[in-house]
Parts: sequence; structure tokens; C-alpha cells
Amino acid sequence: MFRGAKIANGLNIFKWRRRDESSLTTGLLDDVHHEIELSDYRRAPSPGSESPSGLLNGESLNVEPIADLDLFFERLYSYYCEKGLWCIIIKWIVELLSLAFTICFSGFVLLYVDWNGLRNAKCGMDAVESGIKPCDLSKEALHQHPLVPFTLSKAIIVGYLGIFSIYWIFCFLRFFAQLKDILKIRQFYYNRNFCVRRDFISDPKTLKKRLMVVGLAMLLLSPFLVIFMLVYLFLRHAEQFYNHPSTASSRRWSNLSKWIFREFNEVDHFFKHRINSSILHASDYLKQFPSPIITIVAKFISFVSGGFAAILIIIAFLEESLLEGHIFGRNLFWYAAVFGTITAITRAAVSDELLVLDPQGAMSLVVQHTHHMPKRWRGKENTVTVRTEF
Repeated sequence: MFRGAKIANGLNIFKWRRRDESSLTTGLLDDVHHEIELSDYRRAPSPGSESPSGLLNGESLNVEPIADLDLFFERLYSYYCEKGLWCIIIKWIVELLSLAFTICFSGFVLLYVDWNGLRNAKCGMDAVESGIKPCDLSKEALHQHPLVPFTLSKAIIVGYLGIFSIYWIFCFLRFFAQLKDILKIRQFYYNRNFCVRRDFISDPKTLKKRLMVVGLAMLLLSPFLVIFMLVYLFLRHAEQFYNHPSTASSRRWSNLSKWIFREFNEVDHFFKHRINSSILHASDYLKQFPSPIITIVAKFISFVSGGFAAILIIIAFLEESLLEGHIFGRNLFWYAAVFGTITAITRAAVSDELLVLDPQGAMSLVVQHTHHMPKRWRGKENTVTVRTEF
């Protein structure tokens, strides 16, 4: 009997689940004290099915092969970073309009504007003093026939405008092709029955040929690209430099530093977050090495230019028409802009009097974001050598 009771007690260890009992609660609440009140949780009623349709069906036989795996993942990631379909479409439309404006504006400035006539035109007080009619800039500062005479410089400008006009038409047509592709990426978030074509990732000769063709094309188009980039940078940064002249001395990470800081397989938005977060701390580290000579000279230049700018401001308050007066062939508006710009730039070069010098602490804050600290820098953060390399 003792042996039979022992066997019965041993079988009681196994708690077999009943048909109507959940496997998640079997054996989990056996040790709960009987005085503790437990809520009775049940499955909430759902009008739909318990799992998405087609989740366990596997891939169908009718699948669409992906010809370019890199391009596919690039579009997929770009769709995520650019916040969806409508943001991407609006961004592309704005880029087309910006490119069209850049081409038209550069053509107007380089071909239609008569810079010699604009320089010699007399307007305002000059016209009154000379006893002539006020100038009509549409006649005196614009060429009526911009291509006459047709010189070499105008031929280069016309070629530049023609190439980028063709490029704009290509971008306009590419907009619809990319729209079709981005709609496929949008569908991918709901339908993942895609596969990869293996021959694309196993053909390095084709990739080498593409890179050589692109490099040769960029070499041939480089003169026109220089003109376009100069006009584009002027249109993009002119207003910023006018309102914030101190940005002329601001710093950004170089392409080499970005290549060094980038971690293996790091996605772009994570990398931008790290780099953008480190710029402020990197600027603080560079401020840990103030130059007394530059500070003294910058304070003097700022003092002198600020004094002239203050006088011009007082003159403007007294009588704004006085600013139309000329000194050494320039009106006072021109001098106000020059002195204001010089004052802003020199004040940005002056070190802060409340700056606390702690190169080690500033470098540690930078390293938290860049994840880059060579061994030769450690313990030498306060040296000029490390600052120069940084």
C-alpha cells in the first residue's frame, strides 16, 4: 500500500490541462494565496479574424522579381525617412520648381541683364542732379537682343541653359517613373511577396562599366555643373548670409570625418542624428583654444565698424533721405551694409568672456556622439596638435 500511495503522489506532479483551460494559465497560479482576489480575464470579442488574412499562407507562386536589390532597399528606406507618399510627391514637385527657377533666373542674369548699363544708370538723386529723366531699368539695364553679338561666353551660357533644360525635362519625365516605383514601395508595406534576382548581385563587370560611364559623363559636364552649382548656392545661401552674416565663420563636419564616424551598416537617419547632435559640442571644444591676438584684433575691428554703423543708424533716424547721399561714389546704404556685415563677422570671432576652459570635458561630450577617440588623443585633449587634427 505504501508503494501504491507513493506512485499516486508522484503522478500528481503532472498537471494535465483540461480541454477548456488555457495553456498560459496552467500551473502559473497554483502557488497564489487563496485570499488574493484575481480578476477573471477573458478574450475580448472581435468582429474580425484572430490573425491577418494570408499570414500563414506562405509566398505565392506568382511573385515579382526584384531586378535591383540595392535600389529596392534604397527606395524602401527613403520611403520611411521621407515620411510617406504625399511628403515625397510634394518634395519632388518643389525640387522641379526650384530647378526650373534656377535655370530661368541664371539665364536672365547671365544673358538679359546689361551690367555695364546698370552700373552707369542714374536713378534717384543722381538723375535729379544731372537734370535727366529718372532711369527706366527695363530699357537701360536689359538687353533687347541678348544673343547679339553671339560671343564665345554667350555660346557657353546657351549651352549651359540647353543642357540643364534637357535635364529638367528628364527630371519631369522621371517624376512619373519614380511615382510608379514609390507606389510599389507603398504596396510593399502590405504585400511582401517579393523575391531577389540573383544575377544582379553576382555581376561585378556590369557595375564597373556603369561607374566608368557615369564618371566620364560627369567629367564632360563638369564646366556646366560649375556654373549651375554657383548659381544654386548663391540663391540658396544669399538670404541666410544677408540676415545672419556670422554664419560665414560657422563650421560643419567634413566628408572625411563623416566617412570616419559612420559605423558599419548604420542607417542614414541614425547617423544624421549623431552627427547633428555632436556639432554643438564640437564647436564648444574648438572654443577651448581662444587666440588672444585674434580676440584683440577682432574687438578693435568690431569697435570701429560698430561705431560707423551706429552713426549711420542715427542718421537714418534723423532723416532717412540722408542715406541717399554719396561718399566716395557710394551711398550710405552701401556703407551701412558693409559695416554691419563686418561687425557681425568680427563679433563671432571674439571669444566668450564667460567661457569655462575644460578641453577634456568638451571632448568627452563630442565622443559620446561621434564614437571616435583615437588613442593618440587620450590625455592630450588640451594640446594644439589634437585640436589641429580634430
